[in-house]
Amino acid sequence: MIYLSGVSTPELRALLPTHDLGLMWTPKAYAEKQHVPGAHWAADNGCYTLGDKFDPERWRKWLMTVDARHALFAVAPDVVGDAQATIERSRPYFTLISAAGFRIAFALQNGQEHLPVPWDDIDAVFIGGDTEWKLSRHACALAYQAKDRGKWVHMGRVNSLKRLRRAAEMGCDSADGTFLRWAPEQNIVRMRGWLEQLSYRPVLDLNG
Repeated sequence: MIYLSGVSTPELRALLPTHDLGLMWTPKAYAEKQHVPGAHWAADNGCYTLGDKFDPERWRKWLMTVDARHALFAVAPDVVGDAQATIERSRPYFTLISAAGFRIAFALQNGQEHLPVPWDDIDAVFIGGDTEWKLSRHACALAYQAKDRGKWVHMGRVNSLKRLRRAAEMGCDSADGTFLRWAPEQNIVRMRGWLEQLSYRPVLDLNG
């Protein structure tokens, strides 16, 4: 699994590029001097923090100007906790994401288990939603469906071993969070230890 940090620290940049760590950027957070060419990274949209203040034009311009090489995916704009609204908001941006050179990631939100996922139009799923739904059997089942279809699976807001373990059990290829913001020297060591530990951990079937 790859862990993408939402914060770029000097300690993290000194280790990049590396196979198990990378960066998660939004237009607001992105700083070219803090990005590491060749490192794994992903383009988020910032909807989680911006809500109704999300600026689609700023996001579009940013996607078209950043270098998509080594990017795992770009997350189509979503609506936190609302699957139906996310589908309606995301679809118009799929072509833009692809044209910018990114793989298309679709955010899974509360209620997605009752709605069709646009599997044919996407390359990845981003497990969002509130905490209860994100860790639910519904999200797990959708993650397994994505893996069966050869899609990349990512979980957002992962800041503990418990959450990282759950992501691994659900078959996630990557996760992101702000864990490395605090005490970065110590927490980078801890995170890499967790990732190594989970790489040898049997994956449990939690669909039941």
